[in-house]
Amino acid sequence: TKLKAQPSDDFPTIPRVAGSSFEIESRKLIEGIKSVYYSASVSDIKPEIASVYVYNNGEGLVFVATDSFRLAEKKIKLKQTPEVLGILLPFKNVIELLRVFGEFQGGIKISFNKNQISFSSDYIYLTSRVIDGVFPDYRQIIPKESSSEVVLLKQDLLDALKLSNVFSDKFNQVNIKVLPKEKKLELSSGNQDVGENKTILDSAVSGQDVELAFNYKYFLDCFQSLTTDSVSIKLSGSGKPIVVNPVSDPSFTYLIMPMNR
Repeated sequence: TKLKAQPSDDFPTIPRVAGSSFEIESRKLIEGIKSVYYSASVSDIKPEIASVYVYNNGEGLVFVATDSFRLAEKKIKLKQTPEVLGILLPFKNVIELLRVFGEFQGGIKISFNKNQISFSSDYIYLTSRVIDGVFPDYRQIIPKESSSEVVLLKQDLLDALKLSNVFSDKFNQVNIKVLPKEKKLELSSGNQDVGENKTILDSAVSGQDVELAFNYKYFLDCFQSLTTDSVSIKLSGSGKPIVVNPVSDPSFTYLIMPMNR
């Protein structure tokens, strides 16, 4: 199942003015990009999603990436909000940006127009083209409500996912079952050549029974962006996205579309 969102008139898509510039701490820029870039598409067939999208939300910058099967959003608060209505950074150039500025400490000046963007410090200058496209209004596919929520320790979930991976099939399918009455979360996987596995985790569970399948790799990818010891998983039924958040940290949101069972 794919995420489906259409561009909308009130969603930022292009730089507000040509020739704009602002400064940002390197650690905040890198944090925003590293939190989401792995969710971008690696195919150039749709350049608008083979990118990291950056826009201003009034409190700072929002970084978003999706390959239509999962989506990551990271909000970075800034003392001064730059005039950035919307910029699409190519995925390939984002990798280079992380390599160049990943260990850099200090401020970075960002200058951009509708075609290009540059990142510079006292000793480093990096330039990139800006993708000419429209990022879909992903906000419309983030569920406003959920039918079930599971809160558990991040490490317990990570260990269970790694174990499920050993027994998953060629599609990386893992089944998740939410059991509110038992206060349990069940993960299971099976492979004709290896066998079957079922892991049951004690959790704080509320809502309704839910069962669906997902690609374990998509779930595993987001752990690098989960900043707290506990994780919240919200589900809204079959066919609806799984929403993952660090507990008490609303700055990061991750969506995973379920697989067709």
